[in-house]
Amino acid sequence: MRAVEAGEVEERTVTGKVRRLLRLAAWCGVLGGPDRPARPLLRSRQARLLARRAASAGAVLLTNRDVLPLDPGRLGTVAVIGAPAARTRTQGGGSAGVFPQDEVPLLDGIRAGLRGRARVVHVPGPAPDGPPPPWT
Repeated sequence: MRAVEAGEVEERTVTGKVRRLLRLAAWCGVLGGPDRPARPLLRSRQARLLARRAASAGAVLLTNRDVLPLDPGRLGTVAVIGAPAARTRTQGGGSAGVFPQDEVPLLDGIRAGLRGRARVVHVPGPAPDGPPPPWT
């Protein structure tokens, strides 16, 4: 709330985020109610603390302070991180899959958009073929 009081974040931004989190919690059934007790998804205290820590670390409010859009003439290097940047996957899989005639991977689009005015470095990141490493 200090950021709201200092005028750095609008109160409606925080209210909207809280409203979406509460809607998700209600949908998951963890809020309970007079006619419906909460279903504890995370049974141990340690699991609940870890989940709370992960959720708070993942909550980010962004503000553009005259940084975006980036000026291509002032860029030296642009880092593009993640294997999906080079391998486009349009919409979903299975019955939700679509097969467009043409796709432009994000990495190719960035390189084309910069047209050699900046060095573009791609790092695939962790392989998505297994579970992520434990969060500590």
